[in-house]
Amino acid sequence: SGNGYWHIDSSFKVIPALASLLDGRLVPPPGAGGETEFASSRAAFAALPEGQQRELEDLICIHDFVYSLSLDGKDMVSGKQMRKRLPPARHFLVRKTLHGKSIFTGKHCSHIENLDLQEGRALIRELNRHVTSGEFVYRHEWSPGDLVVCDNRSCIHRGRPWSNPGQVKRMICLAKIAEGRNEVAAAYLGRERPGAIGEAAA
Repeated sequence: SGNGYWHIDSSFKVIPALASLLDGRLVPPPGAGGETEFASSRAAFAALPEGQQRELEDLICIHDFVYSLSLDGKDMVSGKQMRKRLPPARHFLVRKTLHGKSIFTGKHCSHIENLDLQEGRALIRELNRHVTSGEFVYRHEWSPGDLVVCDNRSCIHRGRPWSNPGQVKRMICLAKIAEGRNEVAAAYLGRERPGAIGEAAA
């Protein structure tokens, strides 16, 4: 059920996923649902006013798997163990890619560093609504054997429900390619920010 939320694969990890490869092994019949929607966070960033773009560029956001589980109503009795295994990760709110800048949010994005918690979450909700507005969204209707490659730095995605899930099976196999570094840690190497490096690249 968590895949029904807009998200970025592995954004809750210190080393996030550069790309995701989705392979449609079993898919619902045409018209039955089960599509995957992709929203361009790069096009969404470009559509923001220049002043707002500048305000967002220096912000660091915290992505937290325990936080995103709570959105789905999961019982977090084991939250402490989960957080020990997957501590919150620090990423730039605006990612710089070869093809332009993009917004890095989705359901794993918990809050904004150095902003009041509720203020930061309100900003994240606002950005999520902006990125996922219809003009930036592509809906992929699966055919058996489809392979979709998703640039996780430039878009967010979600799975859609389908008719008769108890009888109709859907299996989308996923492989992820890791980025190889944490951009926050890389940006502060050699600077007077040892805490930032320690927290982001533990």
